[in-house]
Amino acid sequence: MFEVLTGDVMGKGVTAALIGAGLKNTYRWLFSELMADQTPGNYPSAATLMNALHAAVTPELIAVNAFVTMSLLRIDCKAKTLSWVNAGHTPTLLAQGQQVTELIGDNLPIGVLEHEVYAEHKVQLQAGDTLLLYSDGLSESANSSRQYYGDQRIQQLLSQGQQAGHSPELMMATLRSDIEAFTEQSPAEDDRTAVFIQLQAA
Repeated sequence: MFEVLTGDVMGKGVTAALIGAGLKNTYRWLFSELMADQTPGNYPSAATLMNALHAAVTPELIAVNAFVTMSLLRIDCKAKTLSWVNAGHTPTLLAQGQQVTELIGDNLPIGVLEHEVYAEHKVQLQAGDTLLLYSDGLSESANSSRQYYGDQRIQQLLSQGQQAGHSPELMMATLRSDIEAFTEQSPAEDDRTAVFIQLQAA
C-alpha cells in the first residue's frame, strides 16, 4: 500500500513555495499522529487525512488569501483498489484497456471554505492499469500562437501508450517530447508535474 499526494498552490514565487513546503510537513505530521491512534495493520482513511489537513491549514490559508488544489491517492496493491480524495485538483486519469477515465471529485480546493467536508471515492484496479496524475501546468502549456496543449492530448497520449503496452517511463518520455514539440521548447510559465503509476501483476 502506498499514497501519492500532489498539489498546486495558488500563485507563484517564494510565498507559494513556502506554503507548499508547510503543507507537506503538516501532512507528514498528521499522518504520524493519526497512525498512533490506529490498531496495528490499520491506516487512517484518505478522507480522514484530507479533512485533518484541511482543518489544520485552512484558517491560515484564508488569513493570507491563498488556496491549494490537492489530490490524495491511496493504492492497495494487494486488494487492487484505489481510494482518492480530490480537492479541486486536475483529475487523475485511469487507463484500463482502451478506456481512459477521469477520476474527479466535487470538493473545493483547501483554503476556500472552512466548513468543507472532503469525500473519498474508490475504484477497483487490475494488473496493467495505468494512472496519470498531472498539474494544469501541463495542459496549459502554450505554443507561440497561445494555443494550449490541453487535456485531450494528454488523454490521447495515455490511451495510445496503454494500448501499446508501454511502460510508465516510456509514456513519461513521450509526453515530455510531445509537449516540447508543441511549445517549440519555449520556457514553462507554470510548474509541469506528471506522475505515471502502473499496477503490475502479483
